[in-house]
Amino acid sequence: MLLSAAETARERNERMFQLDNQVCLTTGVGNPSGIGFGCAKQLGLAGGTLIITATTERIYDRVKELKALGIRQAEGYVINLCDRNAVAQMVVEIEEKYGKIDVLVNNAGNASLAEREKSDIHPALENMSYEEWDTIINRNLTLTYNVTKEVLRVMRKNRYGRIVFISSVTGPLVTHMGVSAYGAAKAGITALSKSIVYEEGKNNIISNCILPGWIATGVLTPDRLEAGSRNPLGRPGSPEEVGNLALYLSSKENSYVAGQDIVIDGGNWIQEMK
Repeated sequence: MLLSAAETARERNERMFQLDNQVCLTTGVGNPSGIGFGCAKQLGLAGGTLIITATTERIYDRVKELKALGIRQAEGYVINLCDRNAVAQMVVEIEEKYGKIDVLVNNAGNASLAEREKSDIHPALENMSYEEWDTIINRNLTLTYNVTKEVLRVMRKNRYGRIVFISSVTGPLVTHMGVSAYGAAKAGITALSKSIVYEEGKNNIISNCILPGWIATGVLTPDRLEAGSRNPLGRPGSPEEVGNLALYLSSKENSYVAGQDIVIDGGNWIQEMK
């Protein structure tokens, strides 16, 4: 029986943004209310096979939570992504098991849980030591390079890939006190994304950046949560809303959005006064 045009369109739309048989690696998924977990959830609910990472064994709790949502295929890695040998070994293991990596969501960065509990992670540039600068750059920019370089090797073999970088409005667009190194790293990520498109677009590998504003991730201080309510929508964003954008950018339907920096901040950036 022939389907009507409307029925055909409806059927096609129901299949959109599905990641069945797609292998999806998402980094920085330890925080149960974080952007990484929000992205992993949306990719998994769309049918993706999930590999998720964190620096501690709490990643296994996230795997259990994902499976409780009905996501059948999810596994976790405890890994320090600053360790290039460990990253290379992880990617080899994923390739040996699945034969490919279709999607990479580079979310890992900022500070570790231990560092957040210990001290101020954003010293002013004047007071910043060389070691502090190196640590922030390594944890936000260099580890992203470490993962992307290894995953690109696999994507290039299969002549397909979707890479999503979680950057920030801080650095590429705005700044505030004490974020010089963090902002420099996040701006560097946007440049890295554009270079990948230029170099790898011919291999059907597409890269884009998401620039979140205030997102209610569970690590924002009360004053920053309040700041997130001073946008036109009157509230901070959710990790799942960032995840929805990551899902589109990770999908096969995204065949022409490439090398872009996409802001998701409830319209906060458009205001002249805050």
